[in-house]
Amino acid sequence: MVISHNIIAHRVTVKLLLIVYTNYLYHTIQKKVHDHLHWYRADVLRENTEAVFAACDAAHGRWAKLLGVRAALHPRLRLQEFLIIYNITEEFIAATEKVISFSCLKYNAPMQI
Repeated sequence: MVISHNIIAHRVTVKLLLIVYTNYLYHTIQKKVHDHLHWYRADVLRENTEAVFAACDAAHGRWAKLLGVRAALHPRLRLQEFLIIYNITEEFIAATEKVISFSCLKYNAPMQI
């Protein structure tokens, strides 16, 4: 059976078009998946950041409240005892400020003598 050159050329053209179209679909779908993953990751990162900020804020509030409750006791402490509390508070503030990247101002009033 003899196949004409036009039929062969047509089949090659159709196969090439299918390859090009399949390649186009693959890259389009891949881009959409990448975009969705990018936004999903951004949402997860934003939610995690908010959770860390909330946890640090809650810890700051509790520590400040604890220092406020003990405020009457602080003037009666020996200097060494007070410095232990002060240094622990400073370390706590520095560690959480490093995590959340901004200054904590809740301690100013409770730490004043």
